[in-house]
Amino acid sequence: MRFFVDNNLSPKLARGMAAFGEDVTHLQDHYPVDAKDTDSVETSGFC
Repeated sequence: MRFFVDNNLSPKLARGMAAFGEDVTHLQDHYPVDAKDTDSVETSGFC
């Protein structure tokens, strides 16, 4: 399963999940902090 964590949750959570072997990325790994969730998800391929 692949996880996409948006700005409602901390990037630390995504790093912690990744440390346990999960396939996870945080919005801030690919987009600026002020990016809208709707804009980033549409272009990320997670939909």
